Amino acid sequence: MKKIFLAFLLFFGVVYSHIPACMPTSGMCIITGYRVGGEAPAQSEYPAIVETTDILNYYLKKNQKIKLVGYTDTTEVKNKKKLSYKRAEELYELLKFYGFREDIEVELSGMADEKPRARNDTAVGKFLNRRVEIILKFDNVSNTEKPEN
Repeated sequence: MKKIFLAFLLFFGVVYSHIPACMPTSGMCIITGYRVGGEAPAQSEYPAIVETTDILNYYLKKNQKIKLVGYTDTTEVKNKKKLSYKRAEELYELLKFYGFREDIEVELSGMADEKPRARNDTAVGKFLNRRVEIILKFDNVSNTEKPEN
């Protein structure tokens, strides 16, 4: 079991840290690193948040609308919707702290454990599902109305 945990730490601590959290051409940025039941990302994610802030400030147009969508895994607290919304809210506060532009309109939402990116029957899968997605193209999220032009 220790070998699996060490492999997990090595993968997410070394390899994963070199994968950019934000790729504007994909229309999405993803911040992971949330503890079970935690509203704020782990401090180890702060460099990715700083980088994401810089990338968004560079690529987004004035008055562009984006959406921060929080998610949980399947085993977290009873009120998953509230927790997932708080994750989006906390990330937005961190983005602003690191200099996110004020001329960008931001919508926050929480989707609980809907739309998992990985299976929820492993620690790695649960880790990846505890996330906030920054949606740059609204058509990437179902059940979301497109903003009026």
